[in-house]
Amino acid sequence: NNARATTFGSGLNLDRPAAVKTGTTDDNRDAWTLGYTPNMAVGVWVGNNDNEEMSAVAGSSGAAPIWRGVMSAALADMPIEEFPRPGNVVSQPVCFSNGLPAESDFEGTYTEYFLRGTIPEGRCEAPPEPEEEPEEEEVEEPEPEPPEDDSEPGLPPDDDEEEEDDEEDDEDGDGEGDGDDDEEIIGGPLP
Repeated sequence: NNARATTFGSGLNLDRPAAVKTGTTDDNRDAWTLGYTPNMAVGVWVGNNDNEEMSAVAGSSGAAPIWRGVMSAALADMPIEEFPRPGNVVSQPVCFSNGLPAESDFEGTYTEYFLRGTIPEGRCEAPPEPEEEPEEEEVEEPEPEPPEDDSEPGLPPDDDEEEEDDEEDDEDGDGEGDGDDDEEIIGGPLP
């Protein structure tokens, strides 16, 4: 089923192993599908009795749906059987990329069958395992240092700054500022 899927979709698939071949003559006068399971064989031909060309009818689109319907109905009550493998046929995982034998099954391989002694030479190696990136350690970021003047524009300065300002304005050392104090306005000090 997988080998046919890219070309024919699921139109030829059954619920069991099956071998199937479609065909169309160059002039579209004949379209056919022949297929079998281990216990049944069916052939379907589609064409015109007067040998006229058909309009774009291929074996996969004309005869295959009929073949699938006949096979599905005829096999519905029969047990699913596997094809027996001849003693001189061996299986080998191979790479999709180049068809060379793989050391083991991994993503990018499929199982292929060969007559004993005909497995191609060479190897298709498994892709390297992706390296695990080391976990990043959480680095504690230092807290930013406060700006030298942490008062917001338009707001009165902090108490510490006020004391410094008062000391600067207290020229005679009596504890009271001698210059114009911004805090005193008509109506009393600001809260």
